[in-house]
Amino acid sequence: MISFRMLKIIFTSLLRVLETRYNLQTSRHISSHEMLRNFLYILGTGAKVSQLEKDFKGAIDGTHIVAIFPPNEQIPYIGRKCVPT
Repeated sequence: MISFRMLKIIFTSLLRVLETRYNLQTSRHISSHEMLRNFLYILGTGAKVSQLEKDFKGAIDGTHIVAIFPPNEQIPYIGRKCVPT
C-alpha cells in the first residue's frame, strides 16, 4: 500500500467501513477492494479514469453511494431510491 501512502491495515480498515456502513459491494466485474484501490490511485496521482478503463467498467455499473447535501441542493442528486447519491 505504499503507492497509496497508507499502511495495509489502514486500507483494510477503510474498506471494511465502506462495506459495512456504506454498503460498498463487489459487482459482477470488479471487487470492492479494486474499486477502493482505483479510487485512491486516481485521487493520489491525478490519473484519468480512461487510464484504468479495464477495471472501472465494473465500478460504474450503477453503484450509488448516499451523499449528504444541504436540503436546498438535494433535488438534482436524488436517485431512484429517493435519496441523494
